Amino acid sequence: MNNEMIIPNIFGSVTLTSKLSLDDLSKLISNKFFMGNEFIGLEKRIYDEVPAVMLNGNFIGLNVVLSGGGLYDFTINILGNYKPKGFKSSRIQLDVYLYFLFKDGLQEYDNIQVIKPKSLNDESI
Repeated sequence: MNNEMIIPNIFGSVTLTSKLSLDDLSKLISNKFFMGNEFIGLEKRIYDEVPAVMLNGNFIGLNVVLSGGGLYDFTINILGNYKPKGFKSSRIQLDVYLYFLFKDGLQEYDNIQVIKPKSLNDESI
């Protein structure tokens, strides 16, 4: 067992508002950020409270779920799923990174707004 090396446990989320449907937004996000890898699983009821779809398979070791629509904002949750045995892990939160990634990547779409995470105060940007 290698107790000295720490493997990052990556997680994060980003919130979007849009009048697009979950299906239309998932296709746009898929093409823009995940090389066309489709979101699937609406019929699986990933979450009880809101409609959700997941990226088909993982993307570089990350599980990606897009949820929301209708009365709800959309949320993209990203969770690392690579955890080798015998290593310690350290949580790394990506909310701020995801905010800027999606804000920059979606700036050409007037019908999508990326919501600033609470961890960013007005003085930091």
